[in-house]
Amino acid sequence: EIVETSESLIEKGDASAARSTATPQDPAVIQYLLREWKSSDIGKSLDTLARSGPESGKVGYSKEQRKYHSTFLTQIPVLTKRAWSNAWRNEMVVKVKFFEIIFIGFFIDSIFWKIPEKGLDSQIQNRSGVLFFLIVNQVFTYSMGNLMTFYQERLVFEREYSSGMYSLPSYFISKAIVEVPFSIILPLLMVVVTYFAIGLQVAADKFFLCAITVILQAICGAALGLFASCTFKDINVAHAFVPMFLLPLMIFSGLFVNLSQVQAWIRWVQWISPMKYGYVALIKNEFTGLDIGGVPGEQLFGQLGLEGQGSVAVNIIACLGYCILLWIAAYMGLWKLVASSRQSIKSRKQA
Repeated sequence: EIVETSESLIEKGDASAARSTATPQDPAVIQYLLREWKSSDIGKSLDTLARSGPESGKVGYSKEQRKYHSTFLTQIPVLTKRAWSNAWRNEMVVKVKFFEIIFIGFFIDSIFWKIPEKGLDSQIQNRSGVLFFLIVNQVFTYSMGNLMTFYQERLVFEREYSSGMYSLPSYFISKAIVEVPFSIILPLLMVVVTYFAIGLQVAADKFFLCAITVILQAICGAALGLFASCTFKDINVAHAFVPMFLLPLMIFSGLFVNLSQVQAWIRWVQWISPMKYGYVALIKNEFTGLDIGGVPGEQLFGQLGLEGQGSVAVNIIACLGYCILLWIAAYMGLWKLVASSRQSIKSRKQA
């Protein structure tokens, strides 16, 4: 009996019989399968996809190739929905944030309860102290909190972005859309819990100006945290950077030192302090139109060293401008992170 070889079966067009008689090392079978694969629809499709990938020596996808995955307007809602789901996925973290607001609010109320019932000096000191604490608390809380949030998803972002799943602006905007509401709702809750209990001026315009200022400080802190997490790959370095950056600026906020008496060569630091603009806005908002034991609040600006520091509106606008600058810096930090990551991948490939 003559046993047909795989070569003869292939020549007759009996591929199934050839596969049953051939071994995996049979060159004739391998060549036949390769020819059939290349001529198949799925083989042609995958070959076209492979040829559309990055050019030799390059890493990742080009800007032109990324555009074909999905449009900018398609990416924004999808990324926002995912970021929002991630923010609410751990219910315990959300509950802890709200509990933190209630706890700190109760703590502030217990210390500064009914300030108007105190003496002149105590009223000045207590009002200045509580307004300063509201500012500093928001900046530090949101800068450190946002620092940790981005580090948890940083590797996922780098992998997805390098694969061309979405553009950098769409990711950043979706991140801001999710972070900003938290930076509005929670600080507003803090103001509601503390404002009336400690006895600040009961007037709608005073309350809302105070709330807007505190919210802007929280947004500044969130942007600073994102900037630090994008700029420094080591989280320990980022943790060290944020306090190192904020503490000197906190000294120039206007509470610890009379800004008009600071030496001229270092006095300029006050103008880059976000807490200074927030503190001045809150102080002028509270003391304007206030009568403390027969003394008009406006007369106390000189004693507090806040003369010539601009009106409430000017300082709030400065806070808003600072927020915009920090968010731009955060975006540039994210862009730098992507560029350095792409360069490191390219270096490893060349090695």
